[in-house]
Amino acid sequence: MIRCGQLFLIVCILPTLAHSAESLEEVMARMAAHKAIKTSYKETRYLDLLDEPWSGTGFFYAKPPSQLVKLQLSPERVVMAANQKSLWYYDAKHGLNFDGKISQDDPVTMGVASFQALINGDLKRLQSLYQLRFNTGNGYWSLLFLPKPEIKLMKLPQMEVSGQEGKAAQKIVVQQPDSVDHSEYLLGKTVEGTKPDSEIAELMREAKGHD
Repeated sequence: MIRCGQLFLIVCILPTLAHSAESLEEVMARMAAHKAIKTSYKETRYLDLLDEPWSGTGFFYAKPPSQLVKLQLSPERVVMAANQKSLWYYDAKHGLNFDGKISQDDPVTMGVASFQALINGDLKRLQSLYQLRFNTGNGYWSLLFLPKPEIKLMKLPQMEVSGQEGKAAQKIVVQQPDSVDHSEYLLGKTVEGTKPDSEIAELMREAKGHD
C-alpha cells in the first residue's frame, strides 16, 4: 500500500537551503530544482504495527517542472514516480503495481502535489495547504510544514526538513495524520545534470511497466 509520506518525501532532496539570516522566500527559492538531481537517502520507518523499525536505502530524483522519483534499492527494489497529473508504483518482487491520477479528494495524491509545489519553490501553493514555520538556533535550521486546520480533511502529513546552517537539507521527518507512524530520512550527496536526467527517464518507464 502506498503511503503519502512514503511516496514522496522527494521534496526534501533539493540541493541547498539557507543561512539563518535568510527569509523564508529566499529559502524556498533555493529549494527549487533547476536541473535533474539525484540524492541518496537512508530511511527509517516507525510503524505502530511493527515491533522494530523498518529501514531502507535508495535515491530520490527530481526534474522540473514536476517529475519525481523514489528508487528504493534495499531491502528490495521498488520504484515510485509521479508527474504533474499522475503517479505510479512498481514492486517486481511482489508483483505489485499501481497507477492513479492526482486528485484533491485523495490524501496520497494531494501529498504528492504538495511535494511538487515545494520542489518548484511554489510558496503560494504551499501556504494554501500548510502553515510554514522556519526556525534557526544552535547552528541548525528547520522548516516545519503544519497542515492548515481548514484542510485537515485532506489528511496531509506533517513534514519537517532540517540541517546545519548554510548547508543542504540533512534530515526529513514525515508524520502521518492521526497516527504515531512516521518516517525519518537521512540525506546524502546530491548530483545533478545529464546522468540523473537519463536515469529519471528509465525509472519512469519502469514504474509505468515499460522497462
